[in-house]
Formats: sequence, C-alpha cells, structure tokens
Amino acid sequence: MARVDCPLCGSPLAPGATHCPRCDARVAPLERPPRAGGGGRSGPRLPAAPSSRAEAVRLGAAGGAALVGVALVAAALARLAGGDAVAALGNASLLLGMVSMGIAALLGGVRVSRWTEYGRGEERLRRRARGEAGRGRGLVRLSLAVAGALPFALFLVLAAIH
Repeated sequence: MARVDCPLCGSPLAPGATHCPRCDARVAPLERPPRAGGGGRSGPRLPAAPSSRAEAVRLGAAGGAALVGVALVAAALARLAGGDAVAALGNASLLLGMVSMGIAALLGGVRVSRWTEYGRGEERLRRRARGEAGRGRGLVRLSLAVAGALPFALFLVLAAIH
C-alpha cells in the first residue's frame, strides 16, 4: 500500500487515520446519510434544461411573452404618471431584450467553470477542444436568446414607427 501524507502539513498518516497526528486536520471523508428519492431538498425545484430545440424555442417564446408583458406594465405605469407610454414601452423592451440576450451571450463565453476545471481532470477539456459542449447549456442559451429577441423586436418595430 502506498504511503499517504497529510494534504496540509505533509506528515505521514497511519493507514485508516481520520485525523493528522501533527496538525489535527481531518483527512477522512465525512459520512453522509443517503439521500431520499427527492434529493433531500425541500421547496420548489427548478426545471431541468430543455431536452430539444423545439422545447427550448417554446420556453424562450413563453419567456419573451412574459418580458413583453413586463414592458407593457411599465408603459401603463408611465401613462398613468402622465408620460409617453410608447417611449416607455420601447425603452423597457430594449432594456429587457438586451439583458436577456446579454445573459445568453455570457453563458456561452465567460464561465467560472473554465477557470476552475483545469484541476478537475482533462476529459472535460478534451471534449471542449473537440467542440462537444454540454447540450443542456446550449439549449438554455437558445431559450434565453429567443426570450430576449421578442422584446428587442418590439423595440425595433416601435423605433421604426416613430
């Protein structure tokens, strides 16, 4: 059997030791109770990533409709306050579309996991180098992009009219 050293201080450990004799750091994994069927989480759970392009577009369209609804509420509030409802609708649509499409772009490029995955094994890096990215993340990005495109298209229509 190979010799095992403490990861903190480097002193040799006895076989089956749970704590380092020199620095008293715990070196054995903690025992965890088995999870119940629901994963042990309580409260509402987020849905899984879309499983197909059609589902991603459908979810994105529903999200885009909700964002247009938020923009309509902003326009109604602006009208009640005596402002220009069309300008408020255009501005809110532009903001919501840009934020949603920006998040979709960031999910595709800047990820903390890229900074930390170098120490976790090389298989993920090989898959990424071959262009085999995770399918679920791409479909979530598609949903966000579609959701952002709807209010952005409304903004473009309003800008062309005025």
